[in-house]
Amino acid sequence: MAHEPLLDLTTLLDRPCIRIDGALYELRSAEELTLLESQQFTLWGKELEQLGAGGKTDELEALVRKVADAVTIKVPPAVMAKLSTSQLMNIVEVFIGLLLGRRLRLAGALAAQVVSRSTGEKSSPGSSAPSEASRAGGSPAPRPLS
Repeated sequence: MAHEPLLDLTTLLDRPCIRIDGALYELRSAEELTLLESQQFTLWGKELEQLGAGGKTDELEALVRKVADAVTIKVPPAVMAKLSTSQLMNIVEVFIGLLLGRRLRLAGALAAQVVSRSTGEKSSPGSSAPSEASRAGGSPAPRPLS
């Protein structure tokens, strides 16, 4: 019986692009991040939330610029300098959305596997308990009318 793969991995990078003043620029792909880089983006995300809630505008703008620089590839400094904080934040939000989308796809793949195993597949070898729903007892014959 053929099984659907739980993961479909590739070593080829397909980087998402953004357009700035008519020119296309690549964003980092979630697949190319190291564990440390992924953790750094998580920490920056939390820091962005805290600074936004605390009203520390100068620090927030500096961090938004730093993160936008980290997620874009080969965008000339002169182009980045022309972007407003709001535009830089849009870049950061798109990147964060891509990261979250990747995590949701992975979680969905795992959830689909768990659901398929608990709703009809036989239990794993070595287990004596079936994972299928058992029928209620009694005879399949129709009951007499009273």
